[in-house]
Amino acid sequence: MKISILYKFRDHQPWGGANQFLQALRKYFKQRNCYEPVPELADILIFISYPFNDERLYTLVKKIKKINNQVLVINRMNGPISLYRNRDIEIDKINFKFNKYVADGTIYQSEWSRQECYKLGMEKNKFETVIMNAPDPEIFYPSTNDSKDGSDNNKHHLIAVSWSNNPNKGFDIYQFLDKNLDFNKYQMTFVGNSPVSFNNIHQIQTVSSIKLADILRNHDIFVFASKIETCSNSLIEALSCGLPVVARNNSSQPEIVGHNGVLFNDTTDVLSAINKVSSNLSTYKGQMITFDIQTIGNKYYDFCKMIHTNERNKFYKPKKWTFVNWLKIVILSYHWKIMLKTQLILSKIIKRK
Repeated sequence: MKISILYKFRDHQPWGGANQFLQALRKYFKQRNCYEPVPELADILIFISYPFNDERLYTLVKKIKKINNQVLVINRMNGPISLYRNRDIEIDKINFKFNKYVADGTIYQSEWSRQECYKLGMEKNKFETVIMNAPDPEIFYPSTNDSKDGSDNNKHHLIAVSWSNNPNKGFDIYQFLDKNLDFNKYQMTFVGNSPVSFNNIHQIQTVSSIKLADILRNHDIFVFASKIETCSNSLIEALSCGLPVVARNNSSQPEIVGHNGVLFNDTTDVLSAINKVSSNLSTYKGQMITFDIQTIGNKYYDFCKMIHTNERNKFYKPKKWTFVNWLKIVILSYHWKIMLKTQLILSKIIKRK
């Protein structure tokens, strides 16, 4: 059984967490000698919904299924996108249609994501499961050194990370902490892109995964304030570097955090949550549960193998992607892109006026 991941990898670039996870998953498949870099030669295609700026992958899947009607498509679901963006319900509808017409199996990244997709109209698939993400263990691993390089070791060091500057990533909380955190007791660093400027929080621009992991290990507590997350890779990366977390109590965060930190709701309790973890830092660090790519990779492999075995034993017949259904998705996809570009042009014109 050969598996191919349909994704435009950004190797050695400071990109989002999904890119980092999919690189780790690809490495796992290569180590297991089941990865196929040429999609046309694979038995299993793992498709990432939605393929932003790479919509040609829809046509590629259609082409491959026409050549090989036994190829199986596994849909790794993101979202619902519209809950995170407060718009773009069209993307969710495209994802749902792709899942219905094409996907032989569906992988959700959290149970929260699965239930929210159901609420928005996504139909259940014959084969589906929930598998969280995991980082590359050669990059994201706990520190063996308790000292903090070049900083005040009498303070606990907090850190937050976001490559996106979307306000929903929790900048209301980070801005609040910049004004109200006791900086005589704490130091705080923000890594990534921010729509707001900080006076007391030290900001570092986007860095490579290797550099980010080094920075994470040089801190004590990870603060995660994003409002909506399918399954945050940055949160999992921080946990894998041995950092207890203070995370917003919503979406998939409770599933991920577990006993690895404290949840908070808003500005009314975030400071108390930080103080609780800070006061019991050794206890939280002593009970850390990390996310292992071998375990996650095995789950991906076993899920693919199960569907592949059903197909080979004639218990399941792969879905056929008809021209009409392919055209529906392509039209919806380009219609959404045209709408988005039109909105951007109009917003620029309004700003000029």
